Amino acid sequence: MPARILIVMRILLRLVTTFVAAVATYYFVYWFGGALIGSILRGPLPNGIAVVTSLLVAIFVTCYVWIQSGSSQTGLFGCVALGSLVTGTIGFSVGFFGPILFTPQANQGPMLGIFITGPLGFMLGGMGGAMYWRARRDRTGTRTDSPRSNRWRGRRGRGNASAALNRAFLGDPSTSPLHDTLRVRWFAGVIPCTSPLLLGTSMAPTTSL
Repeated sequence: MPARILIVMRILLRLVTTFVAAVATYYFVYWFGGALIGSILRGPLPNGIAVVTSLLVAIFVTCYVWIQSGSSQTGLFGCVALGSLVTGTIGFSVGFFGPILFTPQANQGPMLGIFITGPLGFMLGGMGGAMYWRARRDRTGTRTDSPRSNRWRGRRGRGNASAALNRAFLGDPSTSPLHDTLRVRWFAGVIPCTSPLLLGTSMAPTTSL
């Protein structure tokens, strides 16, 4: 029973976070992005273009936050981006909707979220995401090698298939003494290879006097 409650709470938290990110992103892009593009074009941006652009950006952010918040293998970039988006949208919502609800007579109230709480939350969220990623890496001891470096070690992802292909063509390293030498040719993309620089002195052709 406690496990089910924990799962339900996580789903609800993801839903709330995604909803806040979607609404905040729409209003931020609509007001700030529309004003910025209008100042560049030296004229008002058509309302239809502003609405469609804001909706597209909000949909993209919604999908990204929903997917990344449910992933347990998020990398450094994913943690930084997710922290920035979530904290930035929350800060923007507080600074944008708070003055509208509590001080509606203030004309400059929503500007607090656009220029202060939103950017501040974005930066703090990015730093918090990086700190979370490092703490998780230190706690779990997870390696952060790229898939390219693991191609022939068969440790994750496509490395298993590459290791099997390597073993099929180059032989088992425990039974093939030339496995390491042939693997150099495989990486070089020249099999067989006749260059003395790649073959090494041990494989160079010899002539008897």
